[in-house]
Amino acid sequence: MKILKLLLFISLISSVVSNAQDKTLYVFDSMKKTPLQDVHIMDASSMIGYTDSDGSVSVPSDIRDLTIHFVGYRTLKFSMTQRVDTAYLVSAVYQMQDELVVYAGDMGEPDVRDYNNNSSHLTLDRMLNNVDGVSMIQRGAFAWEPTIRGLDDQRINLTIDGMQVFKACVDKMDPVTAYVESDNLSKLEIDKSGTGVAENGNGKSSINLVTKKPDFAPFKFNIKSGLRYPDYYRVLAVNSDISKGNHAIRFSGSIKQADNLVAGNDSTINNSGFNKVNLNLAYRLRTPSRNVLDVNYIFDDARNVGYPALLMDATRALANMLRVQYSWMNENSDIPTTSLLVYGNVINHQMDDYSRDVANRPVMRNMHMPMDGNTNTAGLKLSRNLYIRNQPTSLFVEGYLSKAFGDMKMESLFDIPDMYITNLGDIYTGSARIGAKSSFSLSNSLLLKLEESLEFNRVELTNDGNRSFFEGLYGKEVNPRARFLFSSSANLFWFPTTENLNFSFKAVYSQRQANYIELYGHYIYNYVDGYFYDGNPFLNPETTLNLEVGSQYQIADNALSVSVYYKQMYQYISGIIDGSISNQFFQFKRYENVGDVYMTGFELRWLRNWSNSFSSDVRTAYTYAQNTTLNEPLPLIPPLHGSVSTSYAGKGFSLSGILEWATEQSRIANQTTIEDQTDSFAVLNFELSRKWLNNSLRSTLSVHNVFDHYYNQHTSIGNIPESGRSFMLTLTYDL
Repeated sequence: MKILKLLLFISLISSVVSNAQDKTLYVFDSMKKTPLQDVHIMDASSMIGYTDSDGSVSVPSDIRDLTIHFVGYRTLKFSMTQRVDTAYLVSAVYQMQDELVVYAGDMGEPDVRDYNNNSSHLTLDRMLNNVDGVSMIQRGAFAWEPTIRGLDDQRINLTIDGMQVFKACVDKMDPVTAYVESDNLSKLEIDKSGTGVAENGNGKSSINLVTKKPDFAPFKFNIKSGLRYPDYYRVLAVNSDISKGNHAIRFSGSIKQADNLVAGNDSTINNSGFNKVNLNLAYRLRTPSRNVLDVNYIFDDARNVGYPALLMDATRALANMLRVQYSWMNENSDIPTTSLLVYGNVINHQMDDYSRDVANRPVMRNMHMPMDGNTNTAGLKLSRNLYIRNQPTSLFVEGYLSKAFGDMKMESLFDIPDMYITNLGDIYTGSARIGAKSSFSLSNSLLLKLEESLEFNRVELTNDGNRSFFEGLYGKEVNPRARFLFSSSANLFWFPTTENLNFSFKAVYSQRQANYIELYGHYIYNYVDGYFYDGNPFLNPETTLNLEVGSQYQIADNALSVSVYYKQMYQYISGIIDGSISNQFFQFKRYENVGDVYMTGFELRWLRNWSNSFSSDVRTAYTYAQNTTLNEPLPLIPPLHGSVSTSYAGKGFSLSGILEWATEQSRIANQTTIEDQTDSFAVLNFELSRKWLNNSLRSTLSVHNVFDHYYNQHTSIGNIPESGRSFMLTLTYDL
């Protein structure tokens, strides 16, 4: 760690501005117009360098003719014609016209592991569930919670366009991913290894939902409608872009409704319908100096959402988000040198059990328990891209303040006075941090990237009643929890002599402060194990060390990607049974540092173009996780699973089939969480898409679970099954 600090310190204080005589080349993806990082730039005889995160590389002034190599793209011969020039690369493997890009690596570069998806009718939950290394925790048909390599919630970062957003529901009914619709999603930035500590602020795995921005183009209008049987899921979505001069506006809106889920064997799952409205309004101003102002507002309103795995349903989940970003652009390109983001969001959540049979349920009988929760978050983020000793460097300064509150009533069915409990008593979380990342070309074939972040994190409980409870429970005075948290990562990229092969070696060290629920949550019911949880204001930070080795290889029409990882966590935070207050009717746990755990696994993917029309995609992933202190598996870890898909693209139509499978999961937790074993399954899906009216109208017919198999994922809470055989027709019209 000291070596990493020293390298970064030297690179920052001993810097000089790069030679003004050099020229600058920017390299972009030809379709998405996004910058490509780590692209090989060569002249006739030697390696010149690799592009930075903004797609730029410095080229000596006496060099004109270049060869540009990048895995997954066609090699390009390029001639510099001016001091600042731009090259566009064309993807060579598995490129589809209407793709949604998922960055499978932390560096932000598209590669052979990209998830390409032209099924815009899919919900974001389904899209995430198709990404290598991502599994979804399901409590019903709506608002699934993403996990990355078996880690969820507090151990991953979930952001929207870089904004910190905190859920308002203590039962996780409102994950951050519920607030962005697939129609308004530009790309998913996924850092599974956690190496992006400079921008993310820590070494957690992360998902950033990047929304579409207004387009400076002629008027564009898109309308989509869809109907699914037998749950009668209905969707109507409208998207429009309008521009005039240096002003552009984008509007996206959707309405969704669904009746009860129908599982395999025609089994209806009660309390599983939902209603949802989502609006997204974006404005972009391009100033005379070519700088860019972006303003974005998101409104999401979900009502009457059924959660069959839980004791209650969501009456209303409401989100309001506003972000304003100003970018100072590079003089001769569309890449910002500096950007400032200011944002705020308010999340409200209401749930109750008035539609449930509370007299006969296993716990909390003969009473209704309406619950409310809200979070309010405001923050800013400043980033700067520059060159130091001819090495690309990015600096980040970020801070946010969030307030969380949650309460619950206990309304007895009998003539007993009602009770009131504050689950989250006005808890404030504040963070301020600085981060930096730099790149160093060690040789023509080796590139080293270093990232570091130093964060000051402070969590305070301001409710006097809750503070008194914890002081009585632990016999200590409860003060704000304030910590300095350090995270660091190193990436070593090795590019052998062939441009079609690369290797990566990644190491990440990070510290995590317990979140506000782990510290100060009170009487919070966990539906996974049936226990009531209390926080622990005296938890020590978790420490994590993550190692990963990856390789990508492409030859002709084949592309292969493999990643192997190992993660060790020290002072792991989990719930431990509190025998002093538990009884046969109520079971209680407290959060504790329970010792050490480790996780290891792999992800493998093979892409193949058999012809110009026919392609296939084979994926498999596995995670093994063990609590070495308690000698038991970690909970909610998906078993060995994968998929095999084939696609045929004809003139004006495409047909695809996908077989999803998973083995049984017999490695289950029984101390920190009460799990049960889940069976293996294999499910076949089909999709037919066709374009009409000169490609302005597209119809998509999808069939899910062709053989109506009754099954559930291991990450499904309460073993709520997946949907059975279903048919969905989607019509999309572009004007």
